[in-house]
Amino acid sequence: MRGSHNRRTVPFRRKREQRTDYRQRLTLLKSQKPRLVVRKSLKHMQAQLVLFEPAGDKVLASAHSRELKNSGYNCATSNMSAAYLTGVLLAKKAKDKTIKHAVVDLGLYARSLKSNLFAVVKGARDGGLDVPADESALPSDERVAGAHVAAYFQEGVMCGIAVPALTPFLLGRNLLRRHSYLSPMSPAPNSVTYMVARAATWRRSSNAFSGSLYRSARYSRYFG
Repeated sequence: MRGSHNRRTVPFRRKREQRTDYRQRLTLLKSQKPRLVVRKSLKHMQAQLVLFEPAGDKVLASAHSRELKNSGYNCATSNMSAAYLTGVLLAKKAKDKTIKHAVVDLGLYARSLKSNLFAVVKGARDGGLDVPADESALPSDERVAGAHVAAYFQEGVMCGIAVPALTPFLLGRNLLRRHSYLSPMSPAPNSVTYMVARAATWRRSSNAFSGSLYRSARYSRYFG
């Protein structure tokens, strides 16, 4: 006699691994247009034009932020400006292959408006590729051009901490001793940025001191 309980259906492997949303994929494939697939890593941005085929997806054009250095771009390849230029580069390659239309495929990434993912979409649209997207989701021209970064450096501030106070930590050196590193551009000794820098240096110095005590106690058994 057959049991009355429901049989369990095993999902597809890529769905179990949380790598593919098949409902979203089916919606995109119904458009019968190439998909503008945008992916990111810690250091780079990547965009591809992918077309569905029964034998497997076919990549029609691809652009990587690493390729921007060949065009004279010598800055970081993970910021919004690099993401925008990656989209422009992909649109240029698509134009050479007479590809005019595409739909956005952001995968399982969170749809954060005006993020680097949408900067790639904006670059592809400005490059001549017809990609449907809401204008409110795209970053502004000033943001894409890196005006906010230039403003930070003009004010001498980066990530809320004064650049001279952050420089010692970037160099891996403890220059807060005797306040010898202070300059007219550095924060005042009673300012918040100075206290944050001093606390970080004190924490690292205390960890190094406790480690030296541990090593001394450990080796004293053999060399005492």
